[in-house]
Amino acid sequence: NASRLESRKSTGGETRGSRGKGKSEGEEEDVAQRFARLEQEKREWNAKKKMLQKNLQTQFTDTRDLPKDLFKAFCAADEDRTGQIDFEEFCEVCSQVGLKQLSKQDKRTLFTQCDKDGGGTVDFSEFLKVIVINLVHI
Repeated sequence: NASRLESRKSTGGETRGSRGKGKSEGEEEDVAQRFARLEQEKREWNAKKKMLQKNLQTQFTDTRDLPKDLFKAFCAADEDRTGQIDFEEFCEVCSQVGLKQLSKQDKRTLFTQCDKDGGGTVDFSEFLKVIVINLVHI
């Protein structure tokens, strides 16, 4: 018992089984601050999505033509005719379909959602899924 008590004193109250598992107050505060920041970013992104939904729905009033219209914009931006667009071409499509007001960071976020394999390019089906699921909700 005396050796255990001495061991706790020398390790700052931690026993061998708990060493390294606890977080200091500063670390817990950092985690809480990061969590709060991420929650705020999520709320801001959701507000932007609602605004973008309205913009897209205004531009494309006939949703039956939405895939066709998006395909035209996609093909127009696909300058090298590969059936894939890179980030710069993606930004051009965003401009053509009423998403000009998106910041570069927001466009990057959307592009990353489209580019599931991380290859740096997006095909039309990946693009369409993200636009329809995240922005239009039809």
